[in-house]
Amino acid sequence: MRRSVGHEGHIRVAIDEALSGLDARPTLQYRIMQEIRGEKKVKKKLSFGLVLALILTMLTVAAVAAAALSSYFTGFAQLEQKYGDYDTWPETAKVELVNLMAQSELDIDNAQVAQMNQLSGQEQLQLAESIIKDYYGSTYMSTTLIMEHELGQSMYWSYEMKALHDTLLKEYGYFKYGDWDECVLPEEGDIPLDKALEIALQVMQEKFGLSKEYFAQRQLDASFVKTTEHPEPHWRLDWWEGGYCGVEISRTGEPMSWTAPSSGITYTAETDLMAGARPATPLPTDMQEDEAIRTSRAGLTEIGFYDEDGNVVSLEEEQVASYTAKAQFFFHDDINNGGAPVWMVTFYDGDQIVARVLHTYDGRYMDTAFGQQEFARTSMRDTSFYDTYDIAGKFPEMSNGFYFLSAEERGRLAAAIAPWAEEYAASHPYWETSREEFYYITQKYHYGIPAEDALPQNTALELARQEAIRLGAMPETINARTAEFSYEISDPNRPLWRILLGRVDRQDAGITLDEWSENNNCEPFVVHLDAYTGQVVKSFMVTDDVEHWEWRY
Repeated sequence: MRRSVGHEGHIRVAIDEALSGLDARPTLQYRIMQEIRGEKKVKKKLSFGLVLALILTMLTVAAVAAAALSSYFTGFAQLEQKYGDYDTWPETAKVELVNLMAQSELDIDNAQVAQMNQLSGQEQLQLAESIIKDYYGSTYMSTTLIMEHELGQSMYWSYEMKALHDTLLKEYGYFKYGDWDECVLPEEGDIPLDKALEIALQVMQEKFGLSKEYFAQRQLDASFVKTTEHPEPHWRLDWWEGGYCGVEISRTGEPMSWTAPSSGITYTAETDLMAGARPATPLPTDMQEDEAIRTSRAGLTEIGFYDEDGNVVSLEEEQVASYTAKAQFFFHDDINNGGAPVWMVTFYDGDQIVARVLHTYDGRYMDTAFGQQEFARTSMRDTSFYDTYDIAGKFPEMSNGFYFLSAEERGRLAAAIAPWAEEYAASHPYWETSREEFYYITQKYHYGIPAEDALPQNTALELARQEAIRLGAMPETINARTAEFSYEISDPNRPLWRILLGRVDRQDAGITLDEWSENNNCEPFVVHLDAYTGQVVKSFMVTDDVEHWEWRY
């Protein structure tokens, strides 16, 4: 299972902004995309060997710096195994930790360490905790946290340090979840990292037309992993800057999967893009079939592709004019997040596919895949309602997100933005399928301010907690769950209290790691109550198969 991507990347945002006003000039859109992908106007071409060296040098420097800390990480993990969670350590264990820090030559005050060892009792403990807090900025530690403090973000640790981390957690009892990826070390006979990287860069060029220059300044996240899906150890090479992309390569050097920037699709040799397509009918305001073909044909002369020698080749107009074309209009969950349909125009030379061109429903260019290439860019959504109407600027209370608003604030916000929502819905025909939160809080549901004679919020909360316990929530942790409230007035004759009881946090709930990991009823619960009678209208525990909008709004 790949690590999740928490953001879409600044390159994607820059592309959307750059192309936002260019609908009337499709050929210019093609050229901008071409330059962003590093396919044209490169002032100084970098050799393949130099690109490999640049990437590997960054990894080597990090690995050398980290190797000296291995014994410290191991020592901490042994303390954690011996004494349990850090917040339960006895006084002597924290003194042991400070001495371990000193022995490992961490940047702490050795005079303070000597003083600590001359003290006893509460004075010794206070000084030990002070030394730890001064160094870490916290008095809560774990093997993972101390490694992140020394090495930075875990994604950019060397593959050796990632393997050490998982080995320590596994050896000392903290690696218990079968759906976690486990980083290990390559064995004799496995391809080395430099060879895996060489294969990965070739795959990204062949499958997506991404030049080697694209990767020269991007930091590599390299791991040798076992997963539940692929228990055989293999290389996983990821890049997160400018839009996530990555390649998985077997221990013998065969490419297993590949994902490109701004693409929601992880491809394998068996992937059939159109297997997930749902045919759509263009609206009168959408780009029509003849325009899709005409625009795509013109664009083929503006964007080149790589030949076998890595040179960019452009197609001539006469050549493009001879190709037959087939246009398809469809939804796809991995394209635009399933939120809007797209046009795909496929060009044929005889029965051979020359290229496939992707456009948004309203004619904005997305990507071109030549021959057997895959689409590198499959996401280009409309400017969101949030940004269109500057919700953050107009409503400072939204700075932390809709989730943190009270029921009263949600009701006032919904009433204030209702006219804008109607306007936006009229000009964005696929808003309903975009999965944007403001669609749900203005169109699908209608929120209001709780009526004075409705059940008090505290009473509704207690009823919701009782219902969650009936569904399986642990009674001893029910009060540790956060609570979010909405007052729904979609049916004016039967308003609802909508209550979300959050996921149990292990530390806040005061439960052990085993209790937290072995009980799936630690997940959130949703309870809808009649706002006057308190009758349960709907309730459920949130599981992986529950759509986000069904429980978050």
